Amino acid sequence: MTSTEDSKTYRQKFRTVTIPAGENPAETYHRLKGLYRRWIRPEQHTKEQIGEQIILEQLLRVFPADIRTWVKEHKPTQGLAAAKLAQQYLNARRGGPAPYQGGPGRQTPAQTSSARVHTQQSADSNHAASQRGPVRHHRRSTDRADDEGPEEPGCLERGLRDSLPGPQVLPLLIAGAAEPRLRTAVPGPD
Repeated sequence: MTSTEDSKTYRQKFRTVTIPAGENPAETYHRLKGLYRRWIRPEQHTKEQIGEQIILEQLLRVFPADIRTWVKEHKPTQGLAAAKLAQQYLNARRGGPAPYQGGPGRQTPAQTSSARVHTQQSADSNHAASQRGPVRHHRRSTDRADDEGPEEPGCLERGLRDSLPGPQVLPLLIAGAAEPRLRTAVPGPD
């Protein structure tokens, strides 16, 4: 077993610890401390490295599942790198700039399928538009201008929501809670 595998094993044990019947709080503390030392190995890492590991882990925990999966596939070693990968994922989903240069043959998420879907949607909408004539946009009194920001606090990316066809499920981070939670919002039809 490599030190990385060993570290992962102790991390999982630390995160899933339970108190067996008959164990007193001091024994539980010492057991947790032993698992922590085997997981983090404080004698081999600086406080900064330990902090980065904990921040990275927490950041991955609060990401929605699709973002978390994609970010983990790229194996970031620091929280900031994970945040940048998540932003690249969001940019690729909404067709924005995707600065990730993964080398020859590597594509950002949804590049291939997104391009295919976008091309088909463009063709479909162009055909439909030619059948209907000019398109008129009516603004409802409840609509907000694009520069007014998200409709509700915590909306991940208004531009992402608005650029997706049909009702989409977007994760929203509920701020202000003791521990961030995710909830799902389904944007209404325009």
